[in-house]
Amino acid sequence: MSKVRIILTSVDNPKIAQVMAKDLVKQKLAACVQISAAGTSIYQWKGDICTDEEFYLQIKTDKVHYKAVVAW
Repeated sequence: MSKVRIILTSVDNPKIAQVMAKDLVKQKLAACVQISAAGTSIYQWKGDICTDEEFYLQIKTDKVHYKAVVAW
């Protein structure tokens, strides 16, 4: 039995989050993908402080499919 892997990532568009989640589950690369409500990210980019809205994905997969999910 493969151990569960949880991959955390974020995207800036809720439609992209939906497409990603549905495709990963459809391809059986992930057992489940949870999309959180929008959150705010504050980060430094090229010397500027930026603020953006992001949607966070929690992707549940296994060791066998981990690399394929990351590549997706």
